[in-house]
Amino acid sequence: MDQATLPQFLMRLASFAGYKDVPTVCGSMTFLLPPFKLVSSRLVRAGGRVWEAWSPNSERVAFYPGVPDPRFVTETPDEHARRRADGHLGRFDPTRNPQLLDHEKLWYPFVRPDCDAPPATYPEYSAFHEVWNTKEQSFAPEFLTRLADRVKSILKSAELQAGMAVSHPALWKNRPKDLDVSLVEALRALSRYDTALDLYARLQRAAKLLSAWSKMAQALKDRPPSPSMYNSAVRMASSGWMGAWINGASQEDATWLLRLGIPCYIVHEVETYRERQAYASRSSYPSFTVFSPVHDAVRSKPAADASMENQGWSLNLSDPDEWICKRVPPSTWLERCRSSSAGQGWRSDEYSSPPEFLSPFEEANGHILPPPVMGTGQHAGKWSLWLQDWVEDYGLCLVRQASMRRGNDIDGTCYYDREKRRCLVLDEKAVPPFSYLAPVDKFGLPAPDVPYLSVKPGGADPVYQKESVSTWMYCAKEATPADLDSIYEEVVFTADQEQELEVDAPMVVDSPRESLSPSMSAASRHSLSRSLAPARGQSCSPAFTFPLSSAESYFRLARSLSPTPPSVAAPLSPAAASAASSRPLANSPFCTPLSVAPSFPFAPTFLSAPSFPFATSFPVSPPSFPLAAS
Repeated sequence: MDQATLPQFLMRLASFAGYKDVPTVCGSMTFLLPPFKLVSSRLVRAGGRVWEAWSPNSERVAFYPGVPDPRFVTETPDEHARRRADGHLGRFDPTRNPQLLDHEKLWYPFVRPDCDAPPATYPEYSAFHEVWNTKEQSFAPEFLTRLADRVKSILKSAELQAGMAVSHPALWKNRPKDLDVSLVEALRALSRYDTALDLYARLQRAAKLLSAWSKMAQALKDRPPSPSMYNSAVRMASSGWMGAWINGASQEDATWLLRLGIPCYIVHEVETYRERQAYASRSSYPSFTVFSPVHDAVRSKPAADASMENQGWSLNLSDPDEWICKRVPPSTWLERCRSSSAGQGWRSDEYSSPPEFLSPFEEANGHILPPPVMGTGQHAGKWSLWLQDWVEDYGLCLVRQASMRRGNDIDGTCYYDREKRRCLVLDEKAVPPFSYLAPVDKFGLPAPDVPYLSVKPGGADPVYQKESVSTWMYCAKEATPADLDSIYEEVVFTADQEQELEVDAPMVVDSPRESLSPSMSAASRHSLSRSLAPARGQSCSPAFTFPLSSAESYFRLARSLSPTPPSVAAPLSPAAASAASSRPLANSPFCTPLSVAPSFPFAPTFLSAPSFPFATSFPVSPPSFPLAAS
């Protein structure tokens, strides 16, 4: 390229910039899989937390992109600095990486991956720098001819699926519409490297997505979802499909993909002490990119980046991915348990009935609800001192000390289990679980999910024995009279409203419930519901729905309400009584933000105490048992 025609060093993103950024993880499963074998599994440590990424039907190590910002679209960014050196759209590009399964984009898993698409047969999979002649500043005419023929073939296949307009109108309406033969003709007239790259990348995406849509439509016609698929054993997947991460997806969509032999992947957070012990002997990886198809490209400079730098562009290597979702609602305890291979019924080397799970805390809409503020007056006995320690065979634990008198000489942060009258000293300040939003200084937080040990008296070497675990702890030893028996009330947001929130910290409102301005316009209000947690021994209180102002609803409001004395209890009005309903549960798939990393494990283990297996290391042998025909 002549020096006079060089662009003014436009800044672009490196092809795989931001791929190492910690994703926002959707770690829920709302249903049980059909009988399966654990085909692959790996542990990833990222953001201070541990995750199991596994598959019931694929040996491929897939990259996990996470949850995208709801504003993300599969289009070339308007800003040149946000465009990538190879033209793809980053981690959330469905033609490059498996995405979270979404019914509105049900064709994404049907995309053919690069590893299974030889450019000689599929010219749309040819890399730009391999088909662009830098000396001639154009594409080879014979390549464009082959590309045009391929585009015509894809368009013809899509036309044959016109019946989708009747059978699946939503999927027909949302089908990819960007592909046209005129795009190939436009490529013939381009001579600038960056302009040709962007248009070619657009054509590539359009061709891959429309081809995938046609395959999905044909599969819906030939092998539609049916009740029998829920009981058919999971079959091994084909390498010819991109696949999907099925956390948060509907049972019908995910099971249908499994029946078709399309790769399905699941991610699960390793939360409990029992799980951590089961996984203790396994190695882990520092990122979801390791050993995935993007591993080499992230570690070294791809050929596309080198080619663009040779054309005079500067590439941004470390720009964070702006499309990673900032905040999403957490999932329920049961949904998180079901996302593990063990929670789905895998037992070391065979499938069995999934275990029963019981949440250790009351939950509403995926958030832990604290118990009414407890005092110590109703509990007798002396206080005991427990120190954080590391004990062989037990790992991180809390050990009971012989005397409380050592408390003044101990470094650390002290918390109080008022029920068991324990002083729990942790090395660092406790961070609440990501699904707990109540004010910690008043309502406390879950106690560490670790072994609680005491030392048997006598003997030269300490002999440890297990004690009952603490479940809840407070920052102060005693509750103030005003706080005693207070009940936490939570504002419940819809999934769309959760995605709009940009802040992670809850706002505490200390004033009693106030009336809301009736002059607020309907457009500036959000209809939310507040759920009142019941006191111990009482049934769930009804939930009432009423509008909140925009300013009030922008934050999650945490309130404390002192119980009404019996002598002044006010009956509900007829209108309020008729509006009462049971606490609502969110129906949308919940996701877990990975960015919030507790420094100490919380939430007690399963109350039903299932036997957690030692997970199989990656890779696991494919199924050897006969599979049902599908």
